Amino acid sequence: MRSFAHLCAVVLMVPQLLLFAIFAVLEHITGGRTLGSLFTRGLDVLAALFGWAGALIVVTTVALLAAGFSARTRVYASAFIVALWLFTTVSIAMQFGEQFSADQLFLFVPGVVGAGISGWLLCDAVGRSPLQVRG
Repeated sequence: MRSFAHLCAVVLMVPQLLLFAIFAVLEHITGGRTLGSLFTRGLDVLAALFGWAGALIVVTTVALLAAGFSARTRVYASAFIVALWLFTTVSIAMQFGEQFSADQLFLFVPGVVGAGISGWLLCDAVGRSPLQVRG
């Protein structure tokens, strides 16, 4: 049951993570003030995503998220999801800036639920000794 809860937490984090990735990439690409720098930065992003850096990021993220399906490493995966939620929430809120309104809070609801599930899994796993861990 805890593995299913971890899967739900990961699935609920996907929309917020994608929104964060879109904002981060667009901010980097449009950070240059000329058309030439737009194309150069766009090619830099593509090179980073399809190069060794992108592969390393994808493999590390998948490994940390897959760790939640094992009872022994679920603590680390839950802590990673909570930290990822906190980082993406702060970053997206900073992107909205002063134009942040109450109707935009609905963007964060799935992430809050996913972080809550991960927090519950984290507290549940920390409260037990390693000898009592069961799937």
